[in-house]
Amino acid sequence: MIPFILAVLLTAIVHELGHMLAIMAINLKEQRYIFQFKMELNIKYLYVIHKKYPNPLSNLIVALAGPLAPVGLAILLINTGGDNFSTIFLLTALFNLLFMHPSLPDGKNIIQSLEEMGQKK
Repeated sequence: MIPFILAVLLTAIVHELGHMLAIMAINLKEQRYIFQFKMELNIKYLYVIHKKYPNPLSNLIVALAGPLAPVGLAILLINTGGDNFSTIFLLTALFNLLFMHPSLPDGKNIIQSLEEMGQKK
């Protein structure tokens, strides 16, 4: 049970780190202050808040970076000598992909970015 709880916590942390790293990379590319975001924690959620970018592709990258970061790390861990924890982490990371569902915040941001990209054409 403890490995599962640790895997869930690691998945949540890596999810948010994925968002933060994407924001930092885009801020660096656009010559903005690199730490122009904030992280909030309440009883229900841990999340990153940043100003929306004018380019919808940048917003799409930030939205996708969170759900995909744990999957990437889990695949890396399994390929470098996967033990039992790596398998559990991969399962929680794959479950984390549900955050891309349109009724959840990451999914809403993905849909909104894709719609904005479609309108610009």
